[in-house]
Amino acid sequence: MHDIPNPRPSKDFMEAFKAAGRSLQAEADRRGMALIWIKAVPYGPSLEHLSFFCAGQAYFVQIVDGAGRSAFPGGSKAGLLRIAREYEGFACWMPLRRTSGLFGLGRASWEPVHPGWGLVDAATGDPVRPEDLASAEPRLATRWELHDFAIQIVRETLEKQGLTVLSWNSDPDVEPALWFKGASGQPEWACVGVCLGPASRVCAPESLLELASAMMDRGFRGWWAPVGFAPLVRKPGRPDGLYRGEGADVDFKGLLPLPL
Repeated sequence: MHDIPNPRPSKDFMEAFKAAGRSLQAEADRRGMALIWIKAVPYGPSLEHLSFFCAGQAYFVQIVDGAGRSAFPGGSKAGLLRIAREYEGFACWMPLRRTSGLFGLGRASWEPVHPGWGLVDAATGDPVRPEDLASAEPRLATRWELHDFAIQIVRETLEKQGLTVLSWNSDPDVEPALWFKGASGQPEWACVGVCLGPASRVCAPESLLELASAMMDRGFRGWWAPVGFAPLVRKPGRPDGLYRGEGADVDFKGLLPLPL
């Protein structure tokens, strides 16, 4: 079990977050490039503020105040580099500045410091331009990518049941994977397992029983969510697996109460 801080976003951060997302989407639209969001909500805990796929690559973004006035919530540089590495993607910072409108009049807003995408490499500080990094090479989904995909399936299922998802995290080594408001109105949690094949093949971690017991002592009900994937496309001559951008059959039959 991991206790991870999840601070409430400030008004400054919410405004900056929305401005960053709008700017990235507008730049992708201007260039005729499809942008597929991985994370586009301002709530944590998470290692990045925003993340997306574009032209076969994955990008993970922490927004920062270019003037250093606001302390935006979010993970560390090490965490950002880690999730990008585990996704085989790119870790980026997006410096923003606060503007006060023409001649200091009008409503203040946030805008990127740098032109175009507004992104810089978190390790080198060099500009990041997705059009220069585009790749059409088939790429197997990474372990973190499959875990995120599975969490998305579970989240969507809960929301269709009228339940409210409170938070989730992308790290497959951190449990619980997500929290939601149960039918009783109280917070409940779930661990998510994933495999290529039927969901019945997903092996629950040995620590799950211990985690369920500890969380029950704290008054939180727990669930196990096994998710299986099968690729829709199989091409001769390449390794089996789920490839980024290609469809998949999903096997998820719902949450199983803990202890199993």
